[in-house]
Amino acid sequence: MSKAEGFIAYLEKLVEQGDRAALARLRHSLSFEPGEYVHAFPVIERFTVGLGPERRRLYFLVAGLFAAHPEASRDPKENLGRTLKRLHLEQSESPSTERRFLALLEADDGQLPKHLRHLVSLLRSRGIPLNWERLLQDLIHRQHDLEAVKRQWAQAFYRPMEEVEETHSQEATA
Repeated sequence: MSKAEGFIAYLEKLVEQGDRAALARLRHSLSFEPGEYVHAFPVIERFTVGLGPERRRLYFLVAGLFAAHPEASRDPKENLGRTLKRLHLEQSESPSTERRFLALLEADDGQLPKHLRHLVSLLRSRGIPLNWERLLQDLIHRQHDLEAVKRQWAQAFYRPMEEVEETHSQEATA
């Protein structure tokens, strides 16, 4: 099990155990810069040992977002672009969803938490689950290859849903 898998499994366990206090602390951490809300340290810090400051921030960010919307997808092909495509289709292809998506793609590291908070809130309001492990992995990968992650998310968002699923099926059989 990778570190990201173990981390998301731990967050899911908090939900299963009904640890409302821990989840509330994580949700409240979204009001601060990721990794700066000291009351979230007891919940998250053990998973950040040995991580650099930027990766540590991502763990705190994902934990807060997860606590705000703990509905998870297990679909390995479900990246953030595809999840937002579902939201876009559910909202009758609202231009505001696309604008938010494009703003996310343009966001720098400092703007990213704000954009993700808004999008996760929209997903929660529509009951659309997120693949949290994939999101964490993509955010980590984004630190080293921003353009590749943006391209993957954009392809998943702009391709017809059937084409995204067909492409993934072909990749799985290859």
